[in-house]
Amino acid sequence: ELAEAAAMKKKTKKAGTFPAKIAAPPGLEDATVRATQGDNSAPKESSVLAQPNSPLECATAPKTRRKHNKASRFCCNFVLTVSLKRLTQWDFVPRFIGRGGANVKKIATACTAKIRVRGKGSGYLEGPQKREVALPLQVALSCDTAENFAQGRQMVADLLDACAKSFAAECSDSGVKAPARFYIITN
Repeated sequence: ELAEAAAMKKKTKKAGTFPAKIAAPPGLEDATVRATQGDNSAPKESSVLAQPNSPLECATAPKTRRKHNKASRFCCNFVLTVSLKRLTQWDFVPRFIGRGGANVKKIATACTAKIRVRGKGSGYLEGPQKREVALPLQVALSCDTAENFAQGRQMVADLLDACAKSFAAECSDSGVKAPARFYIITN
């Protein structure tokens, strides 16, 4: 059976026909028969694609990827100035994101923003190597419009200020000096 299946597969690749178990899509049976019989009157691929409700429209049409125009987005990064060791001991990333992503979702929906925690200790793996970026821990914000960006920037700053206040309180409870600045904003 395996040899028969392999022979059938090889035969269909050579002849350009559909296997016996799979019927040709409606409207293409004639083209398949003509192509296998050597008739040159078979329609060209472009004429099949040009038909609006062609069964091959989705299967063979070239796939286009939506390109994001990064030049039209407003972006900034909130770089954390506290040592990574202290931030991971304090569980900064889960506290910032919130339970079930509540904190970040609230900002993202309010101003249609994209928010990402990235850098060392973020847990976000980037690129084809799927590694954390060799940057300090930071929160990246991007928005489509200037109004949304201003609102999102203020909301992220407020959330980071709340985190800084909580972090400072915990530092004072444990007898450790709190940092003068919790984050800086870069473009």
